[in-house]
Amino acid sequence: MKSAVGLGIRCVLAISALATSCASQSAASGASSAQSMPTKAAVRESPSNATSSTSTTTAEAPSKVTPLLTFAGPFATPESVLYDALRDRYLVSNINGNPTAADNNGYISVLSPNGMVIDARWIHGGKSGVALDAPKGLAISGDTLFVSDITKVRMFDISTGAPKGDITIAGSTFLNDVAADSAGRVFVTDSGLTADFKPSGSDAVWMIEQGKPKSIAKSPTLSGPNGIAVDGSSLIVATFRSHDIFRLTLDGQRTDTSAVPTGGLDGLIVANGHVYVSSWEGQAILKGTIGGTFTPVITRIEAPADIGFDSKRNRLLVPRFNANSIEIYHAM
Repeated sequence: MKSAVGLGIRCVLAISALATSCASQSAASGASSAQSMPTKAAVRESPSNATSSTSTTTAEAPSKVTPLLTFAGPFATPESVLYDALRDRYLVSNINGNPTAADNNGYISVLSPNGMVIDARWIHGGKSGVALDAPKGLAISGDTLFVSDITKVRMFDISTGAPKGDITIAGSTFLNDVAADSAGRVFVTDSGLTADFKPSGSDAVWMIEQGKPKSIAKSPTLSGPNGIAVDGSSLIVATFRSHDIFRLTLDGQRTDTSAVPTGGLDGLIVANGHVYVSSWEGQAILKGTIGGTFTPVITRIEAPADIGFDSKRNRLLVPRFNANSIEIYHAM
């Protein structure tokens, strides 16, 4: 079994290697228009995608699953996909450069579930008074879109995209995933990485309530908290530098840890009574329960980042961090 430290080094090196290619993507994408007419994404239908793999075990991965839809073209290091249920659309955060660079060229794309790119750069750093450097996690609370951005959580009007201010998370270094609960509280992970992608020791889970941030849990032993989801009155957190997924109470108690077969864990959602998590090391999306086992349901999917869930159509939304595409799968 690989050690958590070894895995952390490999994952950090993988992200670090992206910095050069991300910078070249940024230069290329900067030449395109800030607004785009709706365009059609590549569409593929797959009979196998609608079939549940009930016999999958940790030792035997399912066969390759073909996406229902693939969006390609307007993305530059897509990190997160969020389903906006009220408006029936997908929102995509694009880092567009180095994940830790304050370069004000990040952007949010808008997609339709039927395969159209509605607006490639709906919210665009450096345009219309928007500040947005390297956007990652996304969450909606009320009329506000919350976006993690290195050491800040930026807020935008969910209808217009207009900026609504920033919340600085003091002492943070690599804010990552974001989630919101029904009480209006927003939660954000700090994966604890420096500008050169080494552990910073700032690993934490933060809560923002009435515009004020406070840490729920803060320790390097959190092993790079990444994906986060609200589950009832507690949180579920996936770690990037270990194989662990755990439950976290709002008073900071860590419980019910599950070891996932492969590490480098990124996005995490709770849907259909299960937890789905993406794994860079395993190049897979895995499904399981906290305190139980996790098995792969989608495999051979390199660099799957912060996944989302379309609750209307029972779809998994997968950003391909390196491939600059978004893939849509039936949630098995």
